[in-house]
Amino acid sequence: MTFLYCANCLALTFVPPWILYKYKLIEFAPVALVVQAAFVYAGTQLFQMILMATFVPSADPHEFNVSQECMKAFITLADVLGLHYLFQKRSSMGTAAGIGLSWSATESLFRRLVPLWVEARSLQFSWNHLLTSIEANISIAIHIAFALLVWLWIRKPN
Repeated sequence: MTFLYCANCLALTFVPPWILYKYKLIEFAPVALVVQAAFVYAGTQLFQMILMATFVPSADPHEFNVSQECMKAFITLADVLGLHYLFQKRSSMGTAAGIGLSWSATESLFRRLVPLWVEARSLQFSWNHLLTSIEANISIAIHIAFALLVWLWIRKPN
């Protein structure tokens, strides 16, 4: 039963992006673009982690510091720069949706695969793993919308 629970959580997390790509976005976003977007997402996240570790000092978690929060918000703009880099060569709405889907799938791979694989195989059922899988599906919509907003912001009118 444990294997079925783990397989259910993994399928709920990783099958919807595959279905969306396979049946809706495959003609707009080739596999090479999806892989390139995944590597750019990974590089962007690594760059953000390095900037956070370097420039944002650790402070008391119960204290609100305006300058620290502004620095975090400024560092988060690296996502926009990564998307801008991807949209320099190709610029269409289908491409933007494919890039957003790739960013969402890569985030799920990095953030959710290991916890689901390790913890969902335990003997006890936990709703947290199903909620994590549903959160991955919500993340698909958020990343596609963010990619489309950046695409609308940087595209040139005809």
